[in-house]
Order: sequence, then structure tokens, then C-alpha cells
Amino acid sequence: MISSDVPNPVEHFGLSKEQKEQLDLLSNYHKQNLITDKDFEKYKQNIIDGTFKLDEEDDDPFHLMSSSSSDDDEEDDTNKDNNNHSSSTANNINSSNGKNEKSLEKMDETTNNAPSTSSSSVGDGVAAGNVGVTSAVAVAQIQVDVEQVDFVRKDSSGTIGIATKTLDLEIMEAKPVDVSKKYLENYGFDLSDDDGNVRDMKELFEKHKDFNAKKIESQRKRWQEFIQKHNIGAKGFTTLEEYEQQRIFHFIEESNDFKKLVRKGIPMEYRAVMWYIISGANYQYLTHKDIFDNLKEKALAIPIDEREKDKNFVCICKDVDRTFPTHPFFKDPHNQIALRNVLYLYSLHNPKVGYCQSMNFLAGIMLVVGMNVQQAFFTLDRIIDRYMPPDLYDSSMEGVYSESFVLQHLCLDRIPKVTNHLVKLESNLFIMVSPNWFLCLYLTSFPVETALRIWDCFIHEKYKILYRIGMTYLTLLEKELMKCNDFQAAFMLLKDSSQKMFDCRQLIKKSFGIRNFSKKKILSYRELFRTQKK
Repeated sequence: MISSDVPNPVEHFGLSKEQKEQLDLLSNYHKQNLITDKDFEKYKQNIIDGTFKLDEEDDDPFHLMSSSSSDDDEEDDTNKDNNNHSSSTANNINSSNGKNEKSLEKMDETTNNAPSTSSSSVGDGVAAGNVGVTSAVAVAQIQVDVEQVDFVRKDSSGTIGIATKTLDLEIMEAKPVDVSKKYLENYGFDLSDDDGNVRDMKELFEKHKDFNAKKIESQRKRWQEFIQKHNIGAKGFTTLEEYEQQRIFHFIEESNDFKKLVRKGIPMEYRAVMWYIISGANYQYLTHKDIFDNLKEKALAIPIDEREKDKNFVCICKDVDRTFPTHPFFKDPHNQIALRNVLYLYSLHNPKVGYCQSMNFLAGIMLVVGMNVQQAFFTLDRIIDRYMPPDLYDSSMEGVYSESFVLQHLCLDRIPKVTNHLVKLESNLFIMVSPNWFLCLYLTSFPVETALRIWDCFIHEKYKILYRIGMTYLTLLEKELMKCNDFQAAFMLLKDSSQKMFDCRQLIKKSFGIRNFSKKKILSYRELFRTQKK
């Protein structure tokens, strides 16, 4: 049974490496009764705000950061605004109800009895030898692994942040980046792991690039024939009559040939239009055209001061800066505004969900592959409303706990040996590993070509592919995982190996080799989760 007190796996999205180390150190002092509960809460909030810094070697480690800093603190002061900007996101996750989920103190309470794990400070700021906080530290690690950079744009009036006074809702088309030529490698995404090992990652990429490219090239002709046969335009179907005349929906749902075509990959130049059509977003637009225009009018009618107090809008503006920040597409202010428009209009459309961090990556990749704002809006709505498990993006995060529970039990059924080994190392491992898998649909876990191939299948066959990929990935690493003697080693192996998973063909093929995998089984485990929570 997974306790309802399990720490929120995405509470500390957006905190810098140093801030997470500081919170970990503060937690240790608290456990040693060096500070009171009241001071613990005060200092914790100050660390999150960027106004407090602990010094482990100082006789009095509890000192406020002074306004005049030494040479050693110059870098911290230079980046102070960036740290403040980053840390505030943790307080706005799932901001549809404006609540923080659980504090680090609560996380530590649930993990005081966790076995101590020696760890190195690799990539995520995990301090070595912090007894009793293994799970809490690991949960703090579960974040979207992107560089936290603030975005600014300059014009004649000076520097203007993305949260401008005007909405710029006239920006409905993104400016394309030619990923097929200048940014051929990895579709414009960085070829490096968390430690910046470009050479090693490039060698792995090159090993599979030509093979993957040949496979996609052989697919291109088949897709061209399909698109011509069904008279599919660059923007999909523009009238309901065209859509119904082609009977495209029935073909997509019922044709095994089409299923095989999708599983072998959609060429990059066709992904936008095919995701738009396959997901049902094109049909939804054709039957509900007024929704999008009405939302734009509603957004424009909201007073500026009211919009600037909207926690969804504030969080969206901050997260736009952090969406694939090294990709050339999002270095253009125009495209950042396009992404903000998708997310803000969606938050108005679905106030129950509002905005949850990770949605920025879903909408962001839609724009990167070539969708416009309207297409991305309707596709995002279809994915969250019709594809994803219930409550996955809810502020309670119940959906994340539920899906982690389901994945763990599916793995116990299919690969019991390695699953039992991992759970023995850390009972909450699946809760710590799977949030990025489910919330970001593997976008921030695997190399982009692998993630996009998963998305091709996901758009057509819906959420079951997410479990298939998770189980297959653990199966591929089973021998190495069985050699891990502590949680930290297993966690880092899972994290590091995912970034090197360039062999998307093997991953996809093996995932569909899992037989007798029914929706009924998934639903039964969700019901078991709800029953055990009562």
C-alpha cells in the first residue's frame, strides 16, 4: 500500500541545485534538534526565497545573507534574481487552487526511517551521508531537468520580461526553425547528459542516427502516399465536410495497417498535422471553433491587475523561460509568447486543472514539431482530458501516486525479480522515478527522437504505451539494476541510462512485445489504489 503521506514528487520543481542542498542541510540540523520547529519553517522559506544561506563550516551556520558580499559570493549575488525566479515556481505548481502540497519537513517525516545511503553530488546536489533523508532528497531530485534561465527580450524601451502588460494574443503562429538542415542533429536539442559529456553522448547518437534516419526515410514514402490518398493539407482538414468525406477517424481507429505505420514512426515534417488529426484535435476544432475565439476574447477582457494576480498566469510566464531553454526555437521571444498563449488559454478553458508544471513541455514540443497555437491548444486539451489518467494533473497529485502504484504492480506481475529488488532498496522508488515519465510523457527522460517515437504511439494508442515503455526500460536494465546494492545507485542508473536511450527502435519493438496487457488490469490496480487509501 502506498501511503497518502508519501511526499509530493514535484513539489520542488524549479529549485536550484544549491537551494536543494541548503534544504537538505537545514533538515539535518532540524533532526539534530539544533533549531526549533518554528525556526526550521522560517529558514526553509528564506532558503526558497533566496534570502538565507547556511554555511556548514561556520560556527554559527544560521546567518542571513548580507547585502555586501565577499568575492566568493559574487556569483550568488549575480544570480540572485534568477534563484528567486526559479524558487517561486515550487510554490505555484498546480496553481489552480494556489496551494503548496507538502513541505520538506513533511517529506522528512515520512522518510526518517529510510536506510542511509552514501551518495555523490552528481548533477542534483545530493549531499553525501545524510542519514534518514534518502527518500526526501531523491524526491527533490525528481524535476524537469532543464537549465533554469530567465528569458528577457530587448526593445527600444529597455528590457521586457515575458509577463508583459499586453497579452500579444495576435501571435498565433510560431516562427519555424529549420531542424532538418542547420539543426539536423537531434532536432536542435543539446547532445549532452547532465554532466555535459558531449563527446560520449555524440558517439552514442551517431551510432544510431544513420540507422534511425534510414528507417524513417523508408517510412516517408508510405506517409506521403497516405497523406495524398486522404487529401490531408498542411494544417489538417479545414472543413467538417472534408473530414467526414475522408472517413479518416474510422480508418485511424480500425486499420491495423495504420497502426503499424504509426509504430514505425512518423517523419518529422508530418508529425504536427498527424498528431493533430490522430488525437481528434482537428475534429474538435471543426466542431467547436467558437471555443478558441471566445477564450481569446475572455483573456483580453481580464483587467491587467487581475491577470497579474492569477497564479496560473504567473507560473506559466516563469515556466515558459524554462521550456527547452537551449533549443534555438525557444530562443526566439515570438515563440515563447506563442507557448504562453497556448498554456494561458488552456488554463482559462479548464479552470479545474488550471496550469500544472510539465504542461509547458507538452505544449512546447507541439510547437517545436510545427503546430500553431490553435492546433497545440486543442491537442493539449485532448491529451489531458481524453488521454491521460484521471487527476494526473490535479493539484492533489493523486493521479501521480495512483499511476506509480499501477506501474509498480504491473512490473511485479511481469518482471517480479528486478521489481522486488528495487522496492527492497526503496519502497517509494516508483513514486520517485515515474513522475517525469507520466507528467512529461518521457520528453525530459529520453533523447528527443526516442521521446517523439513514444509520442507517435501515444497519440494513436493512448496511455497504455506509457506503462509499456516503463516496464520495457526496466527490463532492458534488469541485469545492471540487480547489481545495485543501494537506492542511490539504482536511481542514478535509471536516470543516466535514460539519456543514452538512442535505440528507439529496440525500445518500441520490445514494448509492444508485452502480451496480454489489458486496460482492465490497469483499471483494477487503480481501484486497488483507491481502496487501500481508504
